[in-house]
Amino acid sequence: MVAFRFLLLVAACCVSTVASAGYSGLYIFGDSLSDPGNLAAAIGANPAQVISGNGYIPEQPYASQQFSNGDVWARTYASLMGLAAFGQPFGAGGGNYAYGGARVMAEGAGLPPSLTTQENVFFLGSHGGLAPSDALYVIEGGGNDARDTFAAAAVSGDPSSVIGTAAFAYADGIGSLVDSLQASGAQHIVVWNVPNLGLAPAVTSLGAGASFLGGLVTQSMNSALAQRLAGESGVTVFDLFGALSSFVSNPGAFGLVNVTDACGAIAGCDPSTSLFWDGIHPTSAGHALLAQEMFVATVPEPADYVLLLGGLVAIGGRVGVRRRARGGAAR
Repeated sequence: MVAFRFLLLVAACCVSTVASAGYSGLYIFGDSLSDPGNLAAAIGANPAQVISGNGYIPEQPYASQQFSNGDVWARTYASLMGLAAFGQPFGAGGGNYAYGGARVMAEGAGLPPSLTTQENVFFLGSHGGLAPSDALYVIEGGGNDARDTFAAAAVSGDPSSVIGTAAFAYADGIGSLVDSLQASGAQHIVVWNVPNLGLAPAVTSLGAGASFLGGLVTQSMNSALAQRLAGESGVTVFDLFGALSSFVSNPGAFGLVNVTDACGAIAGCDPSTSLFWDGIHPTSAGHALLAQEMFVATVPEPADYVLLLGGLVAIGGRVGVRRRARGGAAR
C-alpha cells in the first residue's frame, strides 16, 4: 500500500498543474463516504471501538477521524487534482462539507446536517451566496437514505411502494441541490449515484434475500436519479454503483483479495487488499480506488495524463486503473 500511495503522489506531481488550472476550487457535499473529519470535530472520534463482525456500523469515526482505517477518497482525490486544501474539513478552511450519517434532505437531531443544510452552509460562507463558476462541485449522498429505505421495505406489506416513494424523494432532493448550485453560478457538477447496498457486508450477512432487496433499493434510486438529471448541462453522474460492483466482481484487477468481509473484524486482516473496513464503509485502499475512478472521470484533457497515471499504477503492480465509459467529464 505504501508503494501504491507513492505512485499516486508521483502521478499527482505530473497532473496537478493541469488539473488545478482547470478548476479554481473543489466543494464536496456528502455523508460518511466523503467526511474528512467534520463529524469527528463535532462529536469526537472513538479509536477504541471494536468492529464486532460484518454487521458492524459505527456511530462515531475511527482513530483516523474518518469512517475508515485511513483517508477517505475525497482527500486523495483533492491531492491528485492539485487542490489538497479543498479536501479538508470546511471548519479548517477546506471545501469539504460532508458529515457522516447525513441524509440528502432529512435532518438528524442537530447532527448530522443533511446535504441540503451542508449546501446552505456553503452559501452562507465567504462566497456570499454565489458558487464560483470555475470550481468543481461534488454531490455524494443517498447511501443512508438507501439504508433507511431498505429497513422500511423489509418490514412493509408493500415494499414496492416504499421503494418507489423513496427513490423519487431522493432523486428530487439531489435535483434540487443541483438546481441551487446552477442558479448560483456552478457549471461543473459531479453527482455520485448510490452504491450497491446489496454488496455491503452488513447486508450480505443477512442472507440472499436481503442482498437482493438492497440491490433493488439502490437500483431504483439510481434509475430515478438518472431520469431527474437527464439533459442537465454541466452535470456528470459518477457511477459509484458500477465502480463498487466492478471491484467485487473482479477484485484481482484492482489489487484486492477480500471484497466480502469487514476487514476490521478479522484478526490479521490486511486492509490494503480488502474492500470493506466495517459493515458498510470501504477501507482506505477502497477509497483510493474510488479517488482514481473520480480522477479519471473528471481530470481535464489532455488524456495523456490519465494514461500516465494508469501506466504508473500498472508498473507498480498495485492496482489496475480502468477507464469505463461514464458519460465524460464534468466539464
